[in-house]
Parts: sequence; C-alpha cells; structure tokens
Amino acid sequence: QLPTLAQQVYQIIERMPNDLLRLTAGSHLLLFYTWWQGDITQAGMLVKLLKPLAESRCISPLLQITWLAIQATYAWMAGNTDDCITSAEQGLDMAARNDVHLWDFMLLAQACWGTLTSDNLKQAHYYLDRMAATVQPGRLLDLCHFHYQLFVEALHRGDVEAMYEHSTAALQLARDAGVPWAEGIVLPACARAQAARDD
Repeated sequence: QLPTLAQQVYQIIERMPNDLLRLTAGSHLLLFYTWWQGDITQAGMLVKLLKPLAESRCISPLLQITWLAIQATYAWMAGNTDDCITSAEQGLDMAARNDVHLWDFMLLAQACWGTLTSDNLKQAHYYLDRMAATVQPGRLLDLCHFHYQLFVEALHRGDVEAMYEHSTAALQLARDAGVPWAEGIVLPACARAQAARDD
C-alpha cells in the first residue's frame, strides 16, 4: 500500500501549483524513497523534478532551506558526503541569516551523517553538540535519531558503554514514540552494543 501512496504523492507533486506544498511533500517523499525503500533512482527522479522550482529566484527562504535539506539527504544516501555536508551547511547558514529554524535539526543531522560516514569524528562531534542545543524534549523521534547518531559516534570511538547507553536510550524513545520502523533501525545497534559488552 505504501508504494501506491508514494506513487500518488509523486503525481500530486508533478501537478500541484503550490510551491511550498510541492517542496514540503517532496521532502517527505524523499525520506520514504531513501530511508524506507533505499530507492536512490526514484529519489533522484524526485530531486530532478523539484530542482527547477528550488533554483527559482522568487522562492522564499523557507523553500530554499527545505530544498537544501532535500539535497543534503539525497546526497548522503547517494554516497556524496561532501555534497551532503555542503548542502546542509548552506541550509543552516540561510536559516541563521533569515531566522527560519524549522529545518535546523534535520540539517544538523544530515551534516552529522556526512561527517560520521567520512570518519571525521571531530566535525561530527561539532554537529552533535549543536544538535543537543536544538533538539526539543517532546520530539521523541528527533531524540531517538540524536541518540542513534551518538551510538554511531561512540562505535567509531570504540566506547562500548556509550554505545550501550545511547542505543538503549534510542530504543526506548522509538518505543515511546510508537514507531516500529524506528525500533527496527535501532535494535541492531542495541544488539551490537550488548555483544560488545558480552551481555
């Protein structure tokens, strides 16, 4: 059923006259294609569809930031970590200049993924510190995402106790949010941390 809904959303984006809704819907659809399905080809088609709109001079700062978040996500999933970090940084800069911070957490998260997968732990730590100051307590999935990234950073450092602490926290947050998909992402992290502790 989800692939059918995704196809319908894509068709709506093709025809929708409202630019904000097109980019907003596109940002969510991109996450479905990349994170849920791993369909980089379809994600690339969506990015190509939205690019002319995003590069128009008349779009608002919010739309430009949304586009940069889309670009950062796509670049990371396509294995272009430098482009991912550059797009995320451009989005954060635009957010700061225009005082539009709706996408800050996701832009920081994408930049962090880019640095973690480039094995640049110093830069990853910088983004994690910024995320800690940005994440809102009631946003359980954002907190889950944050702790999962802290797990990955601890994994790179070989800090078994931090791996266990953050994977356990991420799993509880996924369960509290009631999102089985997030649980499925975090459970292997928990298993890895427990194996490293000989639990």
